[in-house]
Amino acid sequence: IHPPTLPQKMTGHRVVGVDTALEEIGVGRAHAVLLLICGLGFCADAAELGYISYVIKVLEKSWSLTTGQVVMLEQAVFAGQVLGPVAWGRMADKWGRRPAILLSSAMIMVFGFCTAAVQNYWQLLIVRAGVGFGVAGLFLCMDIVSEMLPEGSGSKLINSLNYFWPFGSMYALFCAWLTLGTWGWRALTIGAALPCAAAVALGCFYLPESPRWLTEKNRDAEAVDTLKWMAKMNGVSVSFTELLPSPQHKELGLSALLQRGQQRRSFLVMLVVWFCMAGTYFANVLSSPHILSKEVDESVSQDEASFDFVALGLSASSEILSVVVSGLLVDSLGRVPSQAILYIGAGVSTLACGFRGMPYSLLAAAAISSRCFLFAAACVTWLHTPELFSTEILGTAHAFCNVAAKLGSLMAPLVVSQLFSPMVSAALMASWCLAAGLAALALPETAKTLRKVFDPSCYGALRLNYAPSKGEKDV
Repeated sequence: IHPPTLPQKMTGHRVVGVDTALEEIGVGRAHAVLLLICGLGFCADAAELGYISYVIKVLEKSWSLTTGQVVMLEQAVFAGQVLGPVAWGRMADKWGRRPAILLSSAMIMVFGFCTAAVQNYWQLLIVRAGVGFGVAGLFLCMDIVSEMLPEGSGSKLINSLNYFWPFGSMYALFCAWLTLGTWGWRALTIGAALPCAAAVALGCFYLPESPRWLTEKNRDAEAVDTLKWMAKMNGVSVSFTELLPSPQHKELGLSALLQRGQQRRSFLVMLVVWFCMAGTYFANVLSSPHILSKEVDESVSQDEASFDFVALGLSASSEILSVVVSGLLVDSLGRVPSQAILYIGAGVSTLACGFRGMPYSLLAAAAISSRCFLFAAACVTWLHTPELFSTEILGTAHAFCNVAAKLGSLMAPLVVSQLFSPMVSAALMASWCLAAGLAALALPETAKTLRKVFDPSCYGALRLNYAPSKGEKDV
């Protein structure tokens, strides 16, 4: 529902709402540049994750790392990500989306390049935690893209950001193939930081501030300038000269969310889904170089790892198929069944990875299909989550879901460490997948629901006999 447009004056002075202005501007070159900048941020996130999974296996041998040191090093990035979202979110709300995104990207770039110069384990631990803290701010890329799009065209364009993640995974793999056998892991470090450097360089010149945020901060003149710049980039002529005041939404905290019966249930279930999703996915990525590897001669350089780059390439590129499959399933089956099917499929293939005695071709097929299922399920979860909550509690719910995901990520290095046998690790990961799939069945279906408030009868196959307690807000 758009705010009413004020009558147009004879002088040509025209006042419209932000939504109306964005509809007039349409989708064009400005949005393509925005998607490229934000997509490079997603690419950098995937590249940094892939980087540590390859470098760990090299340094474990050349630096004689213990099992505890390996786990701590893998957890360092995720620990930084646990601490970062609240800080970056507050910065984005107070000073704007643009400075927060640029600063978080610059932090990844600086600490990424510094990683190439470290001389010991503790230095590496510190700089990788710095990288993780910067990575925690990249969730703002999806926020600014959604705020710059007209209503009705957001879901498909936002979903296109998911394609940059597999590109980042394949880029990290290509850098590992190119550098580890020749220039060593430090060259790989520099290569992994380049996507973020490109994002910072482009963002300094072409990343605008969110016009929705500007109007909420009563900076209407700057919002008009931003919108007219976008219109010029898109080759569109617009006639508005002023914007209507933006509707003010009071952000509610966790206590208010927990008092809302239907949305409280969705929130608690989604915490489980996000924890299991992130824990299993990152455990899969960290374990892939160990599963998809081959024996090498002892005379091979310590920086030249025994990776099966062909199988790893198939595993990384399978995520492109995941994005396509997830888009097809949510349109045909809906959010709830799609997540259940994909998470359970991921659990079966993940459990198969624990049978290390099977033929290598079957083991590789299980690892690749596991990653494909997991990323497809994650894409549906990312799409489903913001549809479950009303505007005033969406930020709180999304923030806590991200925290749950980071906590799951922290558990991932421990699950795939040498503290557990391959079979036990695979069984733990499979149980997380099964838990996520079953939890998704208790969520409401939103595929054909326009409003973000639901009746309990809309909940999925695992409907519970729920009735709001006396005095409870059932909104």
